[in-house]
This record gives sequence, structure tokens and C-alpha cells, in this order.
Amino acid sequence: MQTYTKYDFHDANVKVCEGLTAKKLKELGFTNCVKDRYYFCRTISTNSKDDRFHETFNLTITNKFTKVETDILDETFLQPCIPYVEYYLGERTFESCTPYIQEGIKKCDEYIQSLVDNKVIYFIK
Repeated sequence: MQTYTKYDFHDANVKVCEGLTAKKLKELGFTNCVKDRYYFCRTISTNSKDDRFHETFNLTITNKFTKVETDILDETFLQPCIPYVEYYLGERTFESCTPYIQEGIKKCDEYIQSLVDNKVIYFIK
């Protein structure tokens, strides 16, 4: 499986695949509670001691399929999850992350790869 890095996983490098439809996004689990965008959110890790603490992988696509936004959020504090942000910006290596964060990175990469394989997004260099 591909590992995504700062060179790939940056909003400016993520594009929407041509021919994408609202029907396909909904089939893949996107929601559109906010009418001007489609939203994909998946839990990537939970604290084994207390499942109230968890992080999520989030990908938003505008309803005109022109823009992609990505976030990895700490849902407990409602803010970006810094270890993931540092990893994807290239400020931290995979090996320097805790096993907990490494597992979350692997899940993020699985979700990203699935979205690429299903022709939802692609990356430009």
C-alpha cells in the first residue's frame, strides 16, 4: 500500500476525479448534510481506556466537485490532531510517532487509497 506524505497529502495536491457523481459519493459513504459539500468522516483511532477520546480522518468535496479539503481532527478537543499534521507535513517521521499514532496513519492511508482506487480523488505532483 502507498504511504502518503507531505508531497501528496496537501489540499493543493488533491484533486477530484473527472466524472464523479453525487450518487457515487453517497454509495461510498459521503454525506451532504451541508448542501454545498460532500463529507467523508471515519474514525482512525480511539483511546482504549476511554472511547470518548478519538481522532477522525475527514475529506470534504464541494458539491460542484471543484475543491477537496482534508483534515485529521482530535474530536475530543475539536481541533487538528497535531501528531498527524506534523507527520503529513513532513515534520515528523513515521518511526518517530508513537504506535498509537502509527496505527492511525495506517488507517488514514487505507482510507486515502480506497478513495483513489474508487476514483474519487487523485494526486498531482
